[in-house]
Amino acid sequence: MAITVVCRIKAKAGMEEEVKQELMALINPTRSEEGCINYDLHQSTDNKSLFLFYENWTSKDALDEHMNKPHLDAFKKKDSELLAEPLDVTLWEKIVTDDQTVKKELEIKADEESYAPSEEIMEKSEIGVTKPVEEEKKESYRFEESFSSNGPDNEGWNLNEWDLHDTNHTGENSKSLYGEASSNFGTVTKTASVTVTLGYSAILQYYRKLELYGANIMSDAAFKVIIDDGSEHIVDEKSQKLGNYTESSWVERSGIDLSFYGGKTVQLKFVVTVTDPASIVSYAKVWIDDITISDEKQVSNNK
Repeated sequence: MAITVVCRIKAKAGMEEEVKQELMALINPTRSEEGCINYDLHQSTDNKSLFLFYENWTSKDALDEHMNKPHLDAFKKKDSELLAEPLDVTLWEKIVTDDQTVKKELEIKADEESYAPSEEIMEKSEIGVTKPVEEEKKESYRFEESFSSNGPDNEGWNLNEWDLHDTNHTGENSKSLYGEASSNFGTVTKTASVTVTLGYSAILQYYRKLELYGANIMSDAAFKVIIDDGSEHIVDEKSQKLGNYTESSWVERSGIDLSFYGGKTVQLKFVVTVTDPASIVSYAKVWIDDITISDEKQVSNNK
């Protein structure tokens, strides 16, 4: 049975930024653990010393394994010097509504038999299914974007201050999506987004190149991929403080699990941000190409 974790953290006065960086360092290794559905860090808008991890795990066993991981042990050894009070951890189970049960039953039926659901299931459904579920999955469970020479291939994009660039992953006559943020004695953030509908086993894959540069110890250059379903959830990210981080060739980012947001229409956001209160030379640059969101079973069948 899947389990939800809510972990509240309170930093000591003056230690807020250090605690934030320590917590952010836990995200990538934890998200790569077997059984991790999502692992999202939040900070209070009213009290910057308060942080919260919202986590979902496939089972209690997976969570127990996570609690013994070296990266988590390393943080626990520092908590007395960083935190104002002990971690407040509570475990939760999701209450499944009748409508969610029906949706899952429809999905399983389509997977097993490759035809429309039985009349019995149709009668139970209150979600207005009017055609075979397998056909609906083909329409809504796959998203592909390769940025043709005339612009994005899909509707629903909001590029804002991002642009199309002649560099592209395949080397063919198409474009890539390009975003750049340069510091200006503060924080600059630029976001491109597209509306997508996710299947229950949605997996994200995309290609990127990065240039992140922090000019001093107060700077932070970052790139994030976010799912916004009314709240923002970071599903992939890379940040650089002092110094330079460069991906000079295209890097494939694959296997990013979006199943926790399955069945929803969401905003897929690509965000570049740079913070530098002391200069105008820190920057974050990113090139994005060949974005694919597909059903997990479809991906594995194509391998």
